[in-house]
Amino acid sequence: MVWRRRRRAWLLALALPVGLVPAFMTLNRGMFIGLALAGTYIAVRQAARGNARALLGIAAVAVVAASIFTVLPTEELLAQRLEGSSTTEDRASLYRQSIDAVKDSPVLGYGAPQEPDHPGLPPVGTQGQLWMVLVSHGPLAALCFVGWMLSAWVRSVRRHELVPMVANAGLLVSMVQIFFYGLLPHGLPVIAVMVAIALRPSDRPPGPGQQSGSDGERAVDDDPARPAPREGEDVERAGPVGAVAHDPAALIADLDP
Repeated sequence: MVWRRRRRAWLLALALPVGLVPAFMTLNRGMFIGLALAGTYIAVRQAARGNARALLGIAAVAVVAASIFTVLPTEELLAQRLEGSSTTEDRASLYRQSIDAVKDSPVLGYGAPQEPDHPGLPPVGTQGQLWMVLVSHGPLAALCFVGWMLSAWVRSVRRHELVPMVANAGLLVSMVQIFFYGLLPHGLPVIAVMVAIALRPSDRPPGPGQQSGSDGERAVDDDPARPAPREGEDVERAGPVGAVAHDPAALIADLDP
C-alpha cells in the first residue's frame, strides 16, 4: 500500500507541470487569481502550524509554476489580450448597471437578467453569479447566498486535516470568483460538495481538554465499544468513510485489484 501511495505521488508530481502548460495558455485571469489565492492561503495556514514539510512542497510547486510561466509566452499573450480587448470595461459597465437595476426592483428582483443599456453587451446580471442573484432575485437573496458560503467557510476554517482544508480554501476562492464567474450549471454543485467535505465531522477523537462539538472539531464514533487509543497512537478509522477522511488514497489503494 505504501508503494502504491508513493507511485501516485510521483505520478501527480509528473502530471503537475504537464497540466500547467494548457492552464497557463488559456490566459484565464480568474484562474490565475484563484490559484494564487488558494496557494497563499494554504501556505499561510501551514506556516501558522509550523508545518515545514508542507511549506517546502508548496514552495516547490510555486517554483515549477513560475518556471513554466516564464518559459511560455503567457505574459506577452496576456498583455496583447488586455490591449486589444474591452472585456474589462464591458464587465465594469455591466456591474454598474446591475447595481443601478436594483433601485427599480429592490425586493424580488426581475426574475432573470435584463437587457443592457448598450447593444452588443451581455445581459445585465451576468458575468458573475453574485450579479445574477442580485438582479434576478434581489439584494436579500444575494445576501443569503453570500452569507451561506461565508458561514460554511467560517465554520470550517478551524479544520486542519488536508482534505477539509483544501475544501475550505476552495470555498474562499469561490467567494472571490462569484464576482466575475457564473456557477451554473456545474460550479454550484461542486461548491455544495466542498461545503459538505469542509463541514464533515472529523473522525479523529478530541484531544485532551477538547469536547465533541460542531464546526469542524467534533469527533464521530459509531462504535462505542471500540477501545480508546493509547496516547501518541495514530488513529485511523475503519470503513470507507473513515478511510476517505483520514487518507483518501487509502480507500483507492484498497479498491485496486
